[in-house]
Parts: sequence; structure tokens; C-alpha cells
Amino acid sequence: MQFTFHSEIVLGVTYLQEVTQNLPAWHKMSKELSDSEKLLKRQRHAFSREWVEASLVAGQMQQLEQLLAKRTRTMEEQVPLLQSRVAAEDKANSARISELVDNWGENKPLMGNITPNEALETLAKFEFNMKKAQLDQENLVKAKDALGLDVGATSTSMSACLNELSDLKEVWEVVSKPHETLQEIKDSPWSTTVVRKVRSKLDDLLIELRSLPNRIRQYDAYTALYDEIKSYLSGQSSLSDMKTDALKDRHWKTILQKLNIRVSYNELTIGMLWNHGLLERKKDMGEVLQIAQGEMAIEVFLTEVKDRWTNQELDLVLYQSRVRLIRGWDDLFNQLDEHTGGLILMRSSPYYRAVREFQEDGNLWEDRLTKLRAAFDAWIDVQRRWVYLEGIFFGSAVSQLRFSFSMSLVYFLV
Repeated sequence: MQFTFHSEIVLGVTYLQEVTQNLPAWHKMSKELSDSEKLLKRQRHAFSREWVEASLVAGQMQQLEQLLAKRTRTMEEQVPLLQSRVAAEDKANSARISELVDNWGENKPLMGNITPNEALETLAKFEFNMKKAQLDQENLVKAKDALGLDVGATSTSMSACLNELSDLKEVWEVVSKPHETLQEIKDSPWSTTVVRKVRSKLDDLLIELRSLPNRIRQYDAYTALYDEIKSYLSGQSSLSDMKTDALKDRHWKTILQKLNIRVSYNELTIGMLWNHGLLERKKDMGEVLQIAQGEMAIEVFLTEVKDRWTNQELDLVLYQSRVRLIRGWDDLFNQLDEHTGGLILMRSSPYYRAVREFQEDGNLWEDRLTKLRAAFDAWIDVQRRWVYLEGIFFGSAVSQLRFSFSMSLVYFLV
């Protein structure tokens, strides 16, 4: 836009018109100054050094009139050329305004599929161009008026666009704050997320959005954000399911692959899970969760076996005030048979076969419990025999019992 060109025309013509209109008043003031000076001189007034004599002012007025007449003649000679150039610029500017209005109609940020920052940036660019076009139009109207051209009807399309822009700007500025809060939730690391607190924050955001005036709520920028938050709330159960100790690193690798997320678990955020369709892929996530829960059941059982037989203590009772015997054999054998049977049954589980560590631990403890059962069988047999023979061979029974216990302990520890 040739803003400088027609601005200079307006300034030049209007300035000459203003000076011409002010000349009579300036002449009157110059005459009053001359009359006042003559009166003061008759009164023998002593003028200061800064005093400008009326004759000098009158001389300046004459020079101004001569310069004004010269500039006016030059301007009058250039008027036809200036008129044609202003008319051409006016036509070009109308075309630019029409193009800007069409661009606004096609690209104004109405939809809620962009962020408030993106929308406000787009609005700032449109606002700059619109205000510049509007100012250009106003200056052209002044230029036409100054050159005696027909001003005609002034288009109001730019003003209408600016009014609509102002409304949109208010909407995006209002929704930007809850959008920032939602983005903070999305940026939260998944590893430290507390799902209950996430739900509370989402509920607060909905309350905040519902409190906005109707003029804001009618825009898509509002409804898109509102619907997005509601969708996250409706999928809270899926999000809660993912916060389980059953999901190990190996399961999360599978989940991230299914969701096409290419970051490590420690870099994972809530927003990544939402944006990559976690809430929409309940079936896929359910399959991974089922596997994880099945494997966790096996892991819990193996841990129970390890803890029970690693920390198992025998219940000893003093017999005949001479030696301690083991009691509670039924509980020992029942628990031993239960765990051994569980380890054998566990082999048929697909979750057991899928994890190498389970197979190693299962085989190890199945072997240990088998040996322990053999040791207990021998031990209980020796103990029964000793009790039976103790009454017959009391003298030699003590040493024999000690020998039997020693041999049994060696067998058990092996």
C-alpha cells in the first residue's frame, strides 16, 4: 500500500487549506500587535531584548503570503495528476480490502482444533493488516476530499471484520487460561501421576468453563475445549486401570508400541497417552492388562512360595525333658503339597511360559520343594521310630537320635 503517497497529499493539501483559512486571523493579530507597540512607544515603554518588533512580524507575514501563493499555484497545477493517482490508489486499495475480507472469511480462527496461542497469533496478524487497510482507506477519503474528488459511499466491511475479530479475540483470551491448565495436566509425567488428582483438576476446569458468559460459550473454541475435557473425564476408568503395579516395564513397552509412542516410560506424559488414543483403544489395552494381571498372579504365588520356605521355622517340642522333636507335620505337609502342586499346575499357564524368569524360579523351587518333601518324609520316619524305640533302648537311644537328627539336617540343607 502506498500509504506515504496519499498521506503526503492529504497533509500537503489540508495544510495549505488550513494556512489560507488562518491568514485573516493572523493579519488581525499582526495589526493588533503593531497598534499595541505604537501605544507602548508613546508611553516610553522599555522593551526587553527578546521583544520582536511588529515590523518584523509584518515582514514574516508578507513572506508567508508569497510562499503560500506559490505553493497554491504549484498544487493547483498538480491537482489533475494527483487526482488520477489518488483515484487509482483508491481502486487498488478497494481490491486489497476485498481480498483481505475474503481471506478473513476463509481463515479466521473459529474452530477449536487449534491452540489459543495459535489463534491469537493469527488474530494479531489479521488485526494489523485490517487496521492498516482501514487507516489507508480513511486517508484516501481525506485525499479525495482535499482534491475535490467525489468521496462516494465508504465501505464498512473492514469495520465489520474488526468487530468480529474483537469478539473472537475476547473468546480466545478467555479460554486460554483453562487451556493452559489443561496443558499443564497433559505435561505431567505419567510415572508420578495420581489419577484421583487429575480427575479433580478436570472437574474444576469444567466448573470454570460452565461459569463463562453465553457470548463466550456459543463459539466453537469454547465447545471444543469443553468436549475435550469431558471426554477425558469419561475415560478416567481406563486411565485408572493403567495405574496398576501389574504393568511392568515389558508391558509398557508393548503399550507404547501399540500407541505408536516413541519415548521411554520415564518420559511418558498423560497428554501423550490421551493424544495417541489410549481412551479409544480399550480392547488393546485390556488385552495387555489381562496378560499383566495373569503374570502378576504367578509372581505373587512365586513370592509366597519363596517367603514361606525361605523363612520357615520348625515347631519343636521338648520330649521327655531330654530332646526336642518336631510337631505340626500335617500343616507342613499340607502347605508343601499345596505349593508343589501349584508349581506343577503353573506350567500350563500361558503367562508362565511367556516369562523366562518365571520358568527359572518355578523349576528351581519345584526342585527344592521336592527335595524338602523327601527330607521331611525321612525325618518323620526317623522321629517315629525313635519315639517307639526310646522306651526300649533308653540308654543308647539318645546318641542314636542325635545321629539321626544330624543326618537329616545334612540331607535337608543339601
